[in-house]
Amino acid sequence: MRTLPWLGPLSSSVLGALGLAVLVACGSSSNASAPSGDGGTSAASPPTCTTAMECNPQQCVCNDGDTTQAGTVCLQGSCVVGDETSFCATACKSHGGVSTIRPSPNVALSAECDAWCGKGSALACGSSTCDRFFFCGVPKGSCEAATRAALQCAVDKGDWACSQHGTSWSVSSSCSTFEELCTGADAGSD
Repeated sequence: MRTLPWLGPLSSSVLGALGLAVLVACGSSSNASAPSGDGGTSAASPPTCTTAMECNPQQCVCNDGDTTQAGTVCLQGSCVVGDETSFCATACKSHGGVSTIRPSPNVALSAECDAWCGKGSALACGSSTCDRFFFCGVPKGSCEAATRAALQCAVDKGDWACSQHGTSWSVSSSCSTFEELCTGADAGSD
């Protein structure tokens, strides 16, 4: 369950907007759902899945540049988005309509995401898994370089602990959002 006690369920976009100043999130004792790849960005969901955590959410991009995530589920072994066209049309209605629908940007296959999931796993807090597309998603208005730096900072400088019930982990850190790293072609990924 991805919930901050004072804010309720959060998307990676909302987490990014808050920065990693104080992050409390569910964690993992295994990396069973880790996508496979070359260590960089994972643009799309894998061809097969066993849980929704293996599926990258789709992103509605509106004509004015605003973005919203459309959830993805694992149904009969495949990542499936509901009626994303209808969802995106509604989400972008007050933003000039839908420009495109694409996989949400992330760094799920990066060394920094590996380190994040590995640090949580090492705590052995319970049986939940590391939701790489959630924790390693590029937040709205940020970029891959900033996301990688924020993940690594939390790994290096964060205070990590098991939750009260011992089934997830929590992280507190004073790390910035590293927005200064978002320049050139990497700037403004939403």
